[in-house]
Amino acid sequence: MTQVASLFDKRKQAKALKDAKQFTDALALYEDLWLNHAKSRNGWDGWGYAACLRKLKRVAEAEVVCRETLNAFPDVAPTRNELGWCLYDQYIKLHDEELVNNEQTFLKSAVEITNVTKQEKFSPYAKTVLKVADYLKERPGGHARDRLAWLGRLHPAELSLDPFTFVDEAGQNRVQASERERYYANLTGALHDLGEWSRCIEACDQALAVIPECHHDNDVWIKRRRALSQAKLGQVDEAVVTLKEVLAKHKAFFIQNDIAELLRLSGKPHEALVFAAQAALDRSDQEMKLKVYETLACIFEDIQQHEMAHDHYLLIAAIKHANGWRLSNDIATRLAHTRIDLSQQEFSALQRKLEQAWRLAVDAGRERVSGRIKVIRERNGHVTAERGGDYFFRLNEFRGPQSSLSVGQPVTFVIEEGFDKKKNQSALNAVDVRPTHEESR
Repeated sequence: MTQVASLFDKRKQAKALKDAKQFTDALALYEDLWLNHAKSRNGWDGWGYAACLRKLKRVAEAEVVCRETLNAFPDVAPTRNELGWCLYDQYIKLHDEELVNNEQTFLKSAVEITNVTKQEKFSPYAKTVLKVADYLKERPGGHARDRLAWLGRLHPAELSLDPFTFVDEAGQNRVQASERERYYANLTGALHDLGEWSRCIEACDQALAVIPECHHDNDVWIKRRRALSQAKLGQVDEAVVTLKEVLAKHKAFFIQNDIAELLRLSGKPHEALVFAAQAALDRSDQEMKLKVYETLACIFEDIQQHEMAHDHYLLIAAIKHANGWRLSNDIATRLAHTRIDLSQQEFSALQRKLEQAWRLAVDAGRERVSGRIKVIRERNGHVTAERGGDYFFRLNEFRGPQSSLSVGQPVTFVIEEGFDKKKNQSALNAVDVRPTHEESR
């Protein structure tokens, strides 16, 4: 009876220490119970032993104990989760560059985790599946079908809607998307990549209905995928309306180009030209806007301005040539009798010519307003119109040298509908803000 009482007390004391997060002291007791009382030990001893080892960062040892415990006592369910966390800590919770070098072990461990654990609150199951899906998305080709298969292991209604908050290495508070937001962000992307338009729309609607607040512009991406899927199903006008709403919240050149492409397909080349030209004038690197230049080339062909179309194809070819990228057969055929390796002077002249055309296209049909810079902040400011009214603008909308930007500076600008994130409502903003002296050029 003394021995039995002693083991009972030791187990009780070990659990109390573990619950109090005194893992070093608890480990000593669990280690004794597991190693020195082999005939009397039970599955809970093994689970406690492994849990303390993992909490003390001795994860590889904890994995060994988990496997021994499950072999002897397979019915102690918490040990399955503990093994899952051991595998997660060692092989799943790594930076992507580490995963690339250990991809086979990573995927094999992920499969084992989903085999030994279930999707529940204290399990690494959901985190593992989402990690695999996110990893595959960033690999060459996107692995959309594999991502879809992995995401199919999850029950979305059981995923948390609570954003994950943490303090980064710089001491800044950070917020990451919830498990359910990550699920829908990846699911809608995979369905769109696979061309499953109806399913994509359905998933987008589900996401927008259940996620209270999106992070990392996921609402922008989800709405964009929904709109592009609508367009593929022939609902082009509805898609354009949605994309214009998205553009008001997130002014990005690729959304402007999406709208331009759809307007062109709808037989509205002149309206399409305005959006494509806006996209081309975006400050993003030229290498990122090759699709925009191709859209512009097609639009100029539609309106019978073949020389302008040719110049856009030449711009694409020159950029690709400079980067050592392969030219598509279609563009190569169009430029078969044209020298592509332009000198820097020739390239600059071509660029200036096209930029002037883009500006003319953007200005057509848009009223420019005169005013002055009123306020300048780190990333944005306000302008006051001569006819009255103050308007918010982002500094990347200023078309002159940033070093020349100053309070009181005369400018012209266009008033455009945007979105006030702080007030969560539509707002009129100033865009395409130009120093007045630029107008004469």
